[in-house]
Order: sequence, then structure tokens, then C-alpha cells
Amino acid sequence: MINIEQNLNEPPFFGAEVSGDFQIELIETTEDETGQFFEMQIEGLTETPYKVKMNVDEAGGDEAGPDPGDVFRTLMELLKKHLCPQCL
Repeated sequence: MINIEQNLNEPPFFGAEVSGDFQIELIETTEDETGQFFEMQIEGLTETPYKVKMNVDEAGGDEAGPDPGDVFRTLMELLKKHLCPQCL
């Protein structure tokens, strides 16, 4: 799970420490008419593991394997956009 601890709340500054433990497992690389994709399983961000299909370009652009930082940033953007804009 991801823990967010606010450590500064004085305008105009905001600070928070973000920590967590998650695992990204690459299941397979697939390709279709729209591009090349990683199919991955993510554990630790939610109570139960879930699978995600991500474009290789969004996951670091290396078809040999995803970049964990790029995958994490993309997942956070998806969470922010679709689930909880005020949380992230």
C-alpha cells in the first residue's frame, strides 16, 4: 500500500512524504495493430493484485522490459485522472 504523510502545510508550500512497497511483474509482451504492449501484474498498490496492459512507450520505451519509475508515474496519473483527483 502507498502511505502519504503530510509534513508541511503552510501556504504557499505543501509537502508530503510518499512511501510504499509494490511489485511489478512482467507477464508478457504483446503486439497488435495499435502498437506493442506490456501485460503486467501489480501487487501492493491495492489489496488484491491486478493486471494492467501498458503501451511500451509509456513504460520507458524499452521492449526488453518496463521501467518501474515510468510505470509508477503512469499508474499514478491514471489513478489521479479516473479515481481520485483530489488524492494525488
